Amino acid sequence: MYGTGMSIRNANQYLEQRAAEGKIDDPKNLKRTPVILFSGSSDSMVYTKVMIEVQKQLQSYVDEDKLHTNFDTTAGHVWSIDHGACVCGVCPYGGLGNFQCCQANNCEYDLSGEFMRATYGMHVKPRATASPKLYWINQWDYWTAGPPKLTATVMEWLVAYVPDSCKAAPSQCKLHINYHGCSKPEWHERIAWATGLDLNEYAEANDMIVLYPQAQGSRSSGEGCWNWEAYGDDPDFDTREGKEMSMVMRIAANLTLAVKHALVSTDGQPPPEVQEAHNDNQYFYSYGSGVGDAAVGHVNTNERKAHARPMPPAEQVEAPAPAGTIASFVAIIGAASGPVAPATGLSTTAVISMGVVGAAAVGALLVFAVKRRTHRRNAAEAAPAQPYSALASPVS
Repeated sequence: MYGTGMSIRNANQYLEQRAAEGKIDDPKNLKRTPVILFSGSSDSMVYTKVMIEVQKQLQSYVDEDKLHTNFDTTAGHVWSIDHGACVCGVCPYGGLGNFQCCQANNCEYDLSGEFMRATYGMHVKPRATASPKLYWINQWDYWTAGPPKLTATVMEWLVAYVPDSCKAAPSQCKLHINYHGCSKPEWHERIAWATGLDLNEYAEANDMIVLYPQAQGSRSSGEGCWNWEAYGDDPDFDTREGKEMSMVMRIAANLTLAVKHALVSTDGQPPPEVQEAHNDNQYFYSYGSGVGDAAVGHVNTNERKAHARPMPPAEQVEAPAPAGTIASFVAIIGAASGPVAPATGLSTTAVISMGVVGAAAVGALLVFAVKRRTHRRNAAEAAPAQPYSALASPVS
């Protein structure tokens, strides 16, 4: 978080070891992958020195003309946009205090547009007005690492933006996957992130679907955090075999089916079923709340209500994720082999930003307990003849 003076040589040797094991794609594939590194001078959560180290690491793999940096703004721990009343640098620590401007700041730098243009060139159309309509996809349908109610480090639902032009044939549209930083598992914060970065505005104008997968965190990785370091949760966390990574790639590989079965809200808020799941999946924090380890692991055994949909049938599995898929993520430092190493045939842009929106720093481990409903889609309980493995295999 502050700059480690890490051994770039050792880091790259580790990447290449993972590739030799067949767990990630060859890092040499990054050679012509556009990468944008962003960090502001007012970021008191993750120092710019960290991003400089990432830049040095990627110089071994990414061509100079594809590796772009912007360390010149006064941004805090936020995403940068080029409009709005939130002054650049107003939020140095991200969402620790639920500050109004701790999602995105007007730093006169269009981060979303910059990586769109880096990926697609001058063919990118200007932003258009985004619809308030949001799609809600059940992530647990694509979770293969055991029963979701016991093992998932992700929330039950993800948010997606699907332009009307992409609804009929989602796999024919571009796909962008955005990973949030550590963020409280509360929908008002997650929705503010998913609607405040200008990604949906670019998606509307450029026939692009945007997926916002949702982490719930764990005792090892922290409250609301993606697993970027917790071997205890998942020894393969930084590989294509990682629980979280393979889940997201399975959704990408089954995009048409996922959109078809999605719930839709037209007011920018969660549908009743999603809100119900959120209410049942209660989170308890030890950080500042007085709730300790005794609460960890409590599981609510309520059954899924009658609105449950059947598990997606195996015969509707699609081909690998559509060409043109790109991903942006925040605070996954040194893990270029994760979100940046896609399946063969995907076109990716890595947008590594220090603009993490979350309730806590990665270093402040927050212990929480999750009370989850029994998930009827858990094949081990609901349909023994059709296990989770009957869904699409992780993209290879």
